[in-house]
Amino acid sequence: MEKFLKIIAVICAISVAVVTGSLYVRSIRDDMDEQEHLNQRLNELCDEARQADWSDRQRSDYLQRHCEH
Repeated sequence: MEKFLKIIAVICAISVAVVTGSLYVRSIRDDMDEQEHLNQRLNELCDEARQADWSDRQRSDYLQRHCEH
């Protein structure tokens, strides 16, 4: 009986580890997708700012604060 309980405990521990690991990997993947989406949106905003009808000073200030050169 004791051996059976140890086997059950090991199986439960492995199951928890697998679930925890898969959730961790999924969250990393979601974070990477979100970061890619945010970077794409920021690039779009920077392109819009470059083409906007702003003064040179406004455009320069915006691009320096938010966009890579």
